Amino acid sequence: MSTTIAIADALRPALVATERAHLLALAEQELVDRDAAREALRDPATTAGLLEGDLVEAGIAEAALRISVRNHLAGLKEAFLAARTALIERAAPERARQVELGGEAVNLADLLLAHERVLARHTQRIGDLMGRLNLSPAGDGLPKAARDRIGGLLGFARADASGRDALTARDHLAELAHLHAGTASSLARIHGELSSLGGRISVAEAPVDLAAAAADALGAALALEAAGGEPLPQAEQSWAIGARVIVALRALGDALHGASLPSSAGASDAVSQDAAESVAIDEVRQHRELLNALGLQLADASLELEEGVETLLAR
Repeated sequence: MSTTIAIADALRPALVATERAHLLALAEQELVDRDAAREALRDPATTAGLLEGDLVEAGIAEAALRISVRNHLAGLKEAFLAARTALIERAAPERARQVELGGEAVNLADLLLAHERVLARHTQRIGDLMGRLNLSPAGDGLPKAARDRIGGLLGFARADASGRDALTARDHLAELAHLHAGTASSLARIHGELSSLGGRISVAEAPVDLAAAAADALGAALALEAAGGEPLPQAEQSWAIGARVIVALRALGDALHGASLPSSAGASDAVSQDAAESVAIDEVRQHRELLNALGLQLADASLELEEGVETLLAR
């Protein structure tokens, strides 16, 4: 992976964190001169300057990409969970209501829960990709202890045993773009169907052009799969599309929470849950627990990195 990617502004925070973890681990295990490491860690400009050096070839650029994608996926997953919660909560008081959709009468609660299941499948795909990204490629060529230490300082579950492979990052970015394309397409249909119900449920048209976002994301995915050089331009496009998806998810949740509840017969059982709702609620809870655990893991790793740097500088 080239230094053009390494010095991109979009990745700089992750790159600096990766470089600091790399230098700290090397210094702790006396694989580099500690005084030189202290000087680099003490001066952010010096640390940033090393990003264009040989250490970029040790998996630092790819690690930064994984960190950036991981952070984006965490935000995307949170938005999905919020929208799913809104659909579940809104479904219960709508069990007695029939609406017309495509010329056919459908139960509104069933429609809302069907849409929740669509979002559930996308949530699972996000979780799967996050799991595959939870391996640190940094430190290729270093002793296993050093690679494990770098990975731990960056919040990864463990070091990637296969070492660095620039193609791996491109594959992850292409998969992310495909994920954005699928989620944007699904959200376009959900927003379209619910907004077509008019006053029965107050969901407006999506605040962004989701059909265009889906097409753009698919184009980025195909470009990433075919790219023989820099994946960053397509990656930045994909992240921008992901931001549009998050906006649409939040708008959906806000609209469902803000919609007035019906006074139709049967609404008296709104506080109860049927089996499908209970399963969905349990799934959302489990995903939230995983997200919370990841947040704690990353916070602990960040604190450990800063404390390790402070300890090294104090010696």
